[in-house]
Amino acid sequence: YNLYSRTQLGYLFHRRQMRRARQKYPHGHSVAHPMVFSGVKVVPIPVLSDNYSYLVIDTDSSLAVAVDPSDPVAVQASLEEEGVTLEAILCTHK
Repeated sequence: YNLYSRTQLGYLFHRRQMRRARQKYPHGHSVAHPMVFSGVKVVPIPVLSDNYSYLVIDTDSSLAVAVDPSDPVAVQASLEEEGVTLEAILCTHK
């Protein structure tokens, strides 16, 4: 894990994985549907070949939090599609 997460080699490997996943799954690896709960919208964003990032959106203020945004291109596309402003980023992985 340290080699993957804390070295230049790990960074380059991650970038290669992201590039290959975007080529193989240009629209994400699966169809995920947003859910709305009391003014909070949760939008799953498929990333890589089997993972998800999420946008948690306050529908009243149009502010969003990105959770585990490992693919910034996919997250940015979702932000633009939803028409919201990114307020914070939460990473649940080290």
